[in-house]
Amino acid sequence: MNLSCRTVADEIEITDSEIVVYPNPTSGKILVTFNSETETKYLIRITDLIGNIISNEVFTSETGMNTREFDITGVTKGVYMVTLSADEVVTKTTRIVVR
Repeated sequence: MNLSCRTVADEIEITDSEIVVYPNPTSGKILVTFNSETETKYLIRITDLIGNIISNEVFTSETGMNTREFDITGVTKGVYMVTLSADEVVTKTTRIVVR
């Protein structure tokens, strides 16, 4: 028997199955792109691998393709996580390399 519950994550849908971050690897500015089915408040957070916040931005998406620019010039070389979430529910995470 399969019982399932609808959660907030079920209500928030990014139509593309992932966020796209480019250029990757980078040494300066990055663009974070995703597709949203509705106008929703989103948070994009960039962290290092131990969870220290490098950048944090809350914004309201538009229906369709959304792109946000982040300047990470001067960040120490390494691997970072870019997380897109809505209503405090993590929706997608991807890695970037800063060189």
